[in-house]
Amino acid sequence: MQLSYTAPVAALVLLLAACGSPTEKPAEANQPIYTMDPHSHARPQEARITHLDLDITVDMQAERINGMARYQVATAPDAKRIVFDTEALRIEDVTVDGRQTDFTQGDSTFLGRSLEVPIAPGAKEVTIAYSTTEGSRALQWLKPQQTAGKEQLFLFTQGQAILTRTWIPVQDSPGIRFTYNAKVQAPAGLMAVMSAENPTAKSADGQYSFPNGAAHPRIPHCFGRWRSGLCADRRAYRRLRRARHGEHSRMGVR
Repeated sequence: MQLSYTAPVAALVLLLAACGSPTEKPAEANQPIYTMDPHSHARPQEARITHLDLDITVDMQAERINGMARYQVATAPDAKRIVFDTEALRIEDVTVDGRQTDFTQGDSTFLGRSLEVPIAPGAKEVTIAYSTTEGSRALQWLKPQQTAGKEQLFLFTQGQAILTRTWIPVQDSPGIRFTYNAKVQAPAGLMAVMSAENPTAKSADGQYSFPNGAAHPRIPHCFGRWRSGLCADRRAYRRLRRARHGEHSRMGVR
């Protein structure tokens, strides 16, 4: 008796076809994909920061920084909010594209407090006026007697692991990278340096500028939030012998 294999073979072909991979929807071109960071309140798939213009005044006597953080942002087509990380910051005013707006701060937890700002799709700029407080743990304020020279106050920042949010309202996640400019007003007689191309001479009025990396291609300033560090103290710059670079160090330290 001759057996026919036509029906079983046809069934097998149909079964294999049904088990094939479904057609995947192609990702939109140039659309970054962000993994939700459990240590940040930010929602970068809705809205994220792309550039920061930071303008701050360092008050060494009051151990406080008063500042203005102006962010350029990128938004999703259906964005209704942008969320920042903060902790121990006093938020004084928020504007979106130049217009004052309400804002909401979440409850304090081990992640700090969320700062939620309502926006419309297509928003371009969010500006936050703020000041630090005694609880801003990233700011290390040293008394003169705690320094080698024992003459001047000393400030430096330590943003790791999630402490940058205690001195700048920011989307505090290493996956959210942005460029920045900064203007720092320090007390006269002190020098300010940052994670940037730094001054080589002390400013008479204590004003220092750290421009965007577009003007300084050797330092593009495209950093995560940890590296937007600040130091203000009695320091000097010295060019190293037979080198194209130098060092900044506290005066009195060799």
